Amino acid sequence: MARGAVTTLHWSEVPARLPGWLGPCALEFDPKRAAFIGKDASTGERITFTPPRVVPLPDALMDQVEDDSAAAFARRARRRSSSDAGASGDLETYLRAYPQELPDQCMILAQAGAVALAMFRGGEPVATKAFKRYVVRGSGRAQPTYLASKGKSRYGSRLRLQNARLLIEETNEKLTALWKEHGAPDQILVGAPPRLWADLFLAPNPPPFTKDTPITRVPLDVDVPTTTVLLRTYKSLLYGRLERDSDQ
Repeated sequence: MARGAVTTLHWSEVPARLPGWLGPCALEFDPKRAAFIGKDASTGERITFTPPRVVPLPDALMDQVEDDSAAAFARRARRRSSSDAGASGDLETYLRAYPQELPDQCMILAQAGAVALAMFRGGEPVATKAFKRYVVRGSGRAQPTYLASKGKSRYGSRLRLQNARLLIEETNEKLTALWKEHGAPDQILVGAPPRLWADLFLAPNPPPFTKDTPITRVPLDVDVPTTTVLLRTYKSLLYGRLERDSDQ
């Protein structure tokens, strides 16, 4: 692999191709980036492997991931009190647990006023849902966010607030229906602002999972969620990235 190169790896190629490209380089897990980072001793280049997000991290690594979700805080609390706190964070741990098939998955993309959901089995969509409601002010800010900083507005605020609540309730209802029809997935992929994600668990009828359920964050800025956007985003998560960068 050439210096300064970026290579994408389909999730199914990782176990066979990654070790050969790395050679003797040892990579350690970086919990802030959910990626493996190391250095090539012969060239001095920094090597970063960002795993395909559709492949769940093994528990020993998932417990270390740092993000803004309640699940991440719960994982870190368990790790601090667990005898496994010193579990290996190297690439070998990841590859040993690497699956031959993708798990059952649910993907949730949510923004102010728009939500897209899908269930996947073996990497293929078996159910999709997308829906919208009017909750965004003319300035482009969601009404609940605006009220948190500016207070009530005079025009349309009641309608937007009502729609924001209805969107949360509808999201939880549709998630519950998906769980009942297809069963609980093994992995939940989430692309949503922290405030909106937290609001799901404050609704009278919460989602069919708890706020400390492990989730995999979608590390991308996506367009307004639709079924097309969701499927395109999922396709991008099928690939990992291997990067070589000079420290200079």
